[in-house]
Amino acid sequence: MQIGGTGRYNVVITGTEGLTPSSTGGGNQHPGKVYNPGSTTTFDTLPEQTAAWDVTVRSNKTSTTDINGRVFTYAFSGNVGSSGRTVHSTLYPVTLDGFRYRAFLRGFDPFGFVLLGSSVGFYDADGVTPLYRDALGDGSGAGGIGGLQGGVTIAPPEFPLFFNPPANSTLSELGIPLVTQRPEVRNVSFTAKSPAQGRNTPSRSRAGTFSYDALNAGAHNLPARDRSRRD
Repeated sequence: MQIGGTGRYNVVITGTEGLTPSSTGGGNQHPGKVYNPGSTTTFDTLPEQTAAWDVTVRSNKTSTTDINGRVFTYAFSGNVGSSGRTVHSTLYPVTLDGFRYRAFLRGFDPFGFVLLGSSVGFYDADGVTPLYRDALGDGSGAGGIGGLQGGVTIAPPEFPLFFNPPANSTLSELGIPLVTQRPEVRNVSFTAKSPAQGRNTPSRSRAGTFSYDALNAGAHNLPARDRSRRD
């Protein structure tokens, strides 16, 4: 297709029933979702009905020179149809602080899969607190995965996944820095609460408040102190 100018464009690849499939099609065909970050829009898809696809960017209709590093997605779903069909793709995730990665799918053997990345991963049952551990399927649905146990939910994807090393111009358009922003914590302090009146509470066991300045916004975890140690 020919576009009218510079900017970001959505390309949606669907099955034969379009954006709103009326059924799963039976057999191994299960609807997926294409996410549109920054909004609540999602598109229903049947990715397994699309056997092959290609999106290549060129400067005009007559050019034969590919412009790589422009095409990306926020969630990549696939279905190989059965076991024994290994996947060997390579993707290039980029985090919002500018770190660039290369992810090799070294022949892993899924049935269906979804690849996405976020700064949280999973939310606990309250929908706000990061889970900080793996999630378990509840055993329902195709393949025994279905939903997640304990009311756990998956955080929306945040990080773009490129199919080639990302172009600097694309990252700048997305507001991702070209120079990595390394995490840094400064001015760490602890303010202890006074012990309860009439109680001799050791200072090292008082409750209190930790304060610090973080260079970048994000989720932070303070590990529990090893109680076997003594100051």
